[in-house]
Amino acid sequence: GPDDDVVKKYFSLGLAASDQKEYLKAIQYFTKVTSLTPEDPRGYYNLAVVSYRLRFYETAREHAKQAIALGSKTARQILEKIESKHAAA
Repeated sequence: GPDDDVVKKYFSLGLAASDQKEYLKAIQYFTKVTSLTPEDPRGYYNLAVVSYRLRFYETAREHAKQAIALGSKTARQILEKIESKHAAA
């Protein structure tokens, strides 16, 4: 669709910010991705990962569940990590 390039751009910026450990910035970019492509699990998966790194476990869990509901297999792994941290918290 017409938003493909925009989505790719935000996705790249999100990954770059994440690599730089600029997680709050990454959250902004991946949130843009999910608002533009709400049916794509990848944005939610990345939001789960970044939220997890920020220790926002409750938020991370919500994003991971959303990604799983949309068919993400990898999100199951992060959800398990979140659940183990959350149980310890």
